[in-house]
Amino acid sequence: MRAGNFLTTVFTVLAGFFAGVVTVQVLAPDLLNSGQQQRLPESVTARMLAAGDFGGVDSVRRASGRAQLLDGGDIQILRFTDFNVSNAPNLQVWLSTEAGVTGAGDVRAVDVIPVASLERHHGDQIYVLPDGLDVSRYRSVLIWSPEFGMLYGVANLET
Repeated sequence: MRAGNFLTTVFTVLAGFFAGVVTVQVLAPDLLNSGQQQRLPESVTARMLAAGDFGGVDSVRRASGRAQLLDGGDIQILRFTDFNVSNAPNLQVWLSTEAGVTGAGDVRAVDVIPVASLERHHGDQIYVLPDGLDVSRYRSVLIWSPEFGMLYGVANLET
């Protein structure tokens, strides 16, 4: 094999490898981050304010796990445990003032506040809520796709 052909082959293999890694990170980011689990720091003692179990919207948009609103004294936290949601790009975590949200029409008709971009599609997660947010107003946690205008999961919160 000539040196030119060898370098072309090596370059082609490396380019394919990096393109594959980028594709996996864009289309299925949890494959590269699946071992990560978030926990509250041991120095934070939190009191549970409300909690609820996630449910999906239909057979394609599924969600499971538990959402908890926690008061950590100086901070308020939204925690997901044993969380799973169907894969979709750019999912968002929102809080809603209404329970029983079942579809996109409901989401557009109620008072919601975006919390953050969803960190991962699977596993425990922690979101620090904005200072001064009155969490007692919120009755559900929504997993929302602004890109598709679709609801992917709901956890109705109970105190």
